[in-house]
Amino acid sequence: MEVGLVIPSKAKIIDLKKLIGSSAMYKNDIECVRSLVENALEKSKQEAEKNEREAEIQLEKIKLSQIEKELELAKVRKESEKNPQTLESGEPSYLTDKLESLVKSIKDS
Repeated sequence: MEVGLVIPSKAKIIDLKKLIGSSAMYKNDIECVRSLVENALEKSKQEAEKNEREAEIQLEKIKLSQIEKELELAKVRKESEKNPQTLESGEPSYLTDKLESLVKSIKDS
């Protein structure tokens, strides 16, 4: 059920309150209007909570990605310690390229 009011695009809460208060539906069936308002507020609250949960999930995904990159970096560093000649030879190697790439990706995160 709708109240059937035309709401201006930039209406503020006070404007909405005045519109609802002056509507024929409000004057004839106040309980119905209260129920509609409560439902709208509950829906808005649920949507805000959903958005907050989604933002928290995204943040956790970013943190996980950061940890994975740091772990990969630690593995590459450990491997380079086992084979120090690859870093000292001056030749581009898989390990040095991988290490540089990981350092850059962590800094960019």
